[in-house]
Amino acid sequence: EIRIKEHRRYPRGQRGNPNRFQLGLMALFAEQPDALNPRDRERLGKQFQSAYRHYVPPEFLLGFLSQMERGEAGEKFTGSDLRRDFRDWIIERRASDIDHDRGDYPLEIEQGVEKLEERSQVGAAEGDPWA
Repeated sequence: EIRIKEHRRYPRGQRGNPNRFQLGLMALFAEQPDALNPRDRERLGKQFQSAYRHYVPPEFLLGFLSQMERGEAGEKFTGSDLRRDFRDWIIERRASDIDHDRGDYPLEIEQGVEKLEERSQVGAAEGDPWA
């Protein structure tokens, strides 16, 4: 935010609604705004947000983005931007995510997280060192 203000770069269009990645890109290119046009900044920011919500590790980011660009991704959860083929991965990662600041997730995901957390608590209570 400091870099954005220093270089008098302010989000245009939908005020107050850019995601953290769109703002980050704006801050990175604050000194050279022509290096990344607003359309590409918006597109990349949305792609990064999607990868973040899918818990994509950095080493798989380019592959994930490439699949999304080519339309090779699978079916989405109803009313969500999340892909069904990431269901188990998201549940596993979300169960160990301390912050839970990645937005709302479908009920099916949240129920899976609850079941995984319950199993973990039961295993820990029974002395299972792997729980």
